[in-house]
Amino acid sequence: MTMPCLAEVVAAEHGADLRREARAARLAARPARRSVLRMTGTAGTGVPPVRVREAAPAERTAVEALVAGAGLPLDGLDGAAVVLVADVGGTLVGAVALGRHGGPGETVFLLRSAAVDPAWRGRGIG
Repeated sequence: MTMPCLAEVVAAEHGADLRREARAARLAARPARRSVLRMTGTAGTGVPPVRVREAAPAERTAVEALVAGAGLPLDGLDGAAVVLVADVGGTLVGAVALGRHGGPGETVFLLRSAAVDPAWRGRGIG
């Protein structure tokens, strides 16, 4: 087995850096994802339609308030892989955070926290 020369190692590392930078630039150029994952039908229940979607970065404070209001810790919330919110007419009434665990090919998502605004509990939101 031959050892790679320094130039090969630098070229390999530089290539990986360029690929990472290109991926980061592509991700940064994407518009903020706020697509609706689910819209619930609530006809006849007195509850307006609920949109479930990925949280926007600007909603971090509102998500933290929901999680803290449910008596759940905020530690680790910043590292959540996915944060989904329940939105009723532009008001966040619930949040779910998922943590990613495992390696390539064995990734699983675990529920980190789930919270519903006390005023909206018992209405089928969570």
